[in-house]
Amino acid sequence: MDGIKLDSKSKKTIIIILALFVALAGIFVVLKLFFPADYSAAAIQTARVEKKTVIDLSVGSSKTESSVSAADIEAKSFTNENELAFEQEEYSAEIFTSVEIKLLIKSSAIHSAGIEWSLSDKDAGELTVTNGTSAVLSLKKAGEFEVKAALPSGLYAVCKVVSHSPAKYRIDNVPFISQNGKYPSGCESISTTMLLQYYNYKITPETFIDGYLHTDYLRESEDGTSVVGPDPYTAFIGSPYAEASLGCYPPVIVDALNKIFDETNSKNTAVNTTGKSLEELIDTYIVQDEPVLVWATMNLWQPAETDSWIVEGASDESPYKDGDLYKWIANEHCLVLTGYDEKYYYFNDPLYYKETVKYEKSAFEQRFEEIGKCSAAINGGVLSGEISVKLPQKEETE
Repeated sequence: MDGIKLDSKSKKTIIIILALFVALAGIFVVLKLFFPADYSAAAIQTARVEKKTVIDLSVGSSKTESSVSAADIEAKSFTNENELAFEQEEYSAEIFTSVEIKLLIKSSAIHSAGIEWSLSDKDAGELTVTNGTSAVLSLKKAGEFEVKAALPSGLYAVCKVVSHSPAKYRIDNVPFISQNGKYPSGCESISTTMLLQYYNYKITPETFIDGYLHTDYLRESEDGTSVVGPDPYTAFIGSPYAEASLGCYPPVIVDALNKIFDETNSKNTAVNTTGKSLEELIDTYIVQDEPVLVWATMNLWQPAETDSWIVEGASDESPYKDGDLYKWIANEHCLVLTGYDEKYYYFNDPLYYKETVKYEKSAFEQRFEEIGKCSAAINGGVLSGEISVKLPQKEETE
């Protein structure tokens, strides 16, 4: 086959195209030499952005460093007993004693110097780390708490500590006052006065009754068809000085106590602890040398419903409301819990003439529950100095 023959005009066209291609290639090379592209800067910038990204596996989304929250950090925590664990899952000790807690490091990659120890309740005791793998917990209150040992990586181990009250405990220096004679219905007022005197308030039963206890009486309704009056969660029904009176329950006493604390600018506060078991009262107050007011019955006699009336003027603290029918439980009694042992609870009982009375545990627990687990306590601790409580000044009226 004959080759392709080009005329002179075609040859010139091809030569011009090749020349232009060579010229453009030369220009590209020159630009490359004098103006090189900085691709490395772009790569560094991209890498910097990637380092700022935190993947939150708990929610499956990405967040920048500025938006990482405490929840993200918490999600980072994890346990691995094959690497870090306490020698025991649970430690048990009596309150006011110390317990040694040991940590086992099972990985050579873990250094004890980086471990941080913590106690779930700072008021439970004092945690002293003797070395990275051992600590001593000096217990200050009863209950269940957690001790945690954690590494910056998020790896942690946790154990439970159960602090329990001793088998027996007594508060021996609670002042005693008898209600017999002048205060025949004054068990609540006399018990409260004993409690106040223990906390270093200089007060007499008369000052408490006349100045701070809210009292009221039952009366005939306007139409003469029924008896009406406040319930004993709102006021003391009658007078502590009169035998033919009834009594009151914790909200009335708590209100009177807080009036005293306000009047004297005291650090103490009174609390209604109704509903707490005797065991809870012991763990929270008695073993801390803080007596508690409790309600049961006189001499642990059988409680019985007697008087009844229509509630009128119920307070916000009362479980009753106006119009409800209230039935009084006879033999109601208030006394000061001061201790316990394996068989008995110990009290300052104002019904007697001697300082300490003991009641068999199961018998007292039964009456305590039948009355409604009523109790009251004072928070804030015993005062370092005595405070004198006087009758509140009456406001002058024009």
